Amino acid sequence: MSKSILKLFRKLNKGPFLKYLAAFILINICLFFFVNRFNNLVSFNRDYYNAAVHFYEDPRITNKKFDFFKSSSVYDSQWYLEIARSGYPKININSKSIDLLNNDLHKYAFFPFYPLLLALINIPINNLELTALYLSAVFMIIDFYLLYLFISLIDTKKTAIKTAFLLFVYPLSIFYRSIFSEGLFLALLLLFTIFLFKKRFYLSALFLGLSLITRANAFPFVLLLFFDFYQSNKNLLNKEKIIKFIKLIFIISFPLFMWLLFNYYQTNNLFAFLKVRDYLVKNSLFSSLITIINPLLNNLYRIIEFPFLPWHAFADSKIEVISVIIIFYLLIKSKKYLDYRLWWIAFGFWIFPLVTTSLISYSRYQVVSFPIFYYLAKRLNNWQYTGVFLTFIIGLFVLSLYFVNWYWFG
Repeated sequence: MSKSILKLFRKLNKGPFLKYLAAFILINICLFFFVNRFNNLVSFNRDYYNAAVHFYEDPRITNKKFDFFKSSSVYDSQWYLEIARSGYPKININSKSIDLLNNDLHKYAFFPFYPLLLALINIPINNLELTALYLSAVFMIIDFYLLYLFISLIDTKKTAIKTAFLLFVYPLSIFYRSIFSEGLFLALLLLFTIFLFKKRFYLSALFLGLSLITRANAFPFVLLLFFDFYQSNKNLLNKEKIIKFIKLIFIISFPLFMWLLFNYYQTNNLFAFLKVRDYLVKNSLFSSLITIINPLLNNLYRIIEFPFLPWHAFADSKIEVISVIIIFYLLIKSKKYLDYRLWWIAFGFWIFPLVTTSLISYSRYQVVSFPIFYYLAKRLNNWQYTGVFLTFIIGLFVLSLYFVNWYWFG
């Protein structure tokens, strides 16, 4: 065991962190037992199940018993498992005869780092669902520690632990406990932020680069890194600044560049991952611009027609619009309390989905917006925090039963 690992272990062992970590693990164990025991309290939603794409069959569809490993593989989990198992298809996406509705082709809409990691870890285990749930559990513990570590650097340890618990009992944090890329993405985001605050820009760029091939929502943070880098290097000579800036760009863009090359090798199109979403791939500049502007206009229209939307649906629901408004309100309230870097991260998670896609999954995108949870933990008094915490944890347990029964959330 290396000296750095031993040093880290001693540091953790001296403080109260291990006690809180044990409580966090216990909450998750109770949640998993609860889902396994009481999943039948909510009916299996065959309508939603049949409307989704499947590579792995839920045993309940043939009237068999609930299987925790297979029945937790809902929605995007199916895509990640299949990519980890079979990879991305080799196909000429530019062909006029190509069917853009083909399921295999839509694997390119899912970025590669998470399924690649899943495939590699599964080699010795050779049980993909088990590997995926194990990986999710590991990332939850890593994320819990990294969030605690970061908030401890900028605030008190009490606020750090309150933030970590609040984020991970938030009802939609159920996505961290299933086969989704949120756990990996949050770990990369926190490492990016930690090194950004420490002014170790190359390491920050490395984790940002890996974030860019995990989820597209990381793109706004490139501007944040460039801004902070410029602010910290204003006194350098122009030649030194240029050399450092080129290095920074290379580190950020290398993972994405490799993903683009892979797209080209497999599909004859550098931007296959955009083409399958019908985004920025039109035959004319005007059509491409309209494709970019449309999501924002459509989302603004959905906000205006709020009274006429269903309460909950795959997209265009009151729940998603309420999420947009609540996050916007919290952004305004938190502006004078959050460090500008944290505020920009929260703002990036608020604005980027609004201008790039429909409101589908908007609420889910916010579960990685840790500055919002930090703001809440910092501003809520003890009684308010206790009330929010209990509301969240009850919501998490209830929502988990619907989640494994193929009801759509966020």
